[in-house]
Amino acid sequence: MRRLLNPVFSDKERLSLYQQLYSWLIRPAESQLAKSGVKTLAFVLDGSMRNILMAALHDGKQYLVEKYSIALSPGMQLLQGQSLQE
Repeated sequence: MRRLLNPVFSDKERLSLYQQLYSWLIRPAESQLAKSGVKTLAFVLDGSMRNILMAALHDGKQYLVEKYSIALSPGMQLLQGQSLQE
């Protein structure tokens, strides 16, 4: 995907890749996302996945960022639960 940013590649080639990635990553959960009313998608990308422009994924009609707010995080850590002291 990063290589496709090179002007040698056409917009059609880029869009085709964005649509394929959408089909792999988002389409399987699309109906569940619609049912639950999700408005923001949060992605915790690792390794080479960090280079994927999630907002550029395309469903064939519109980009992912046109349908959802996008949040990206470089990592995730679960913390031990603690009670709050007043």
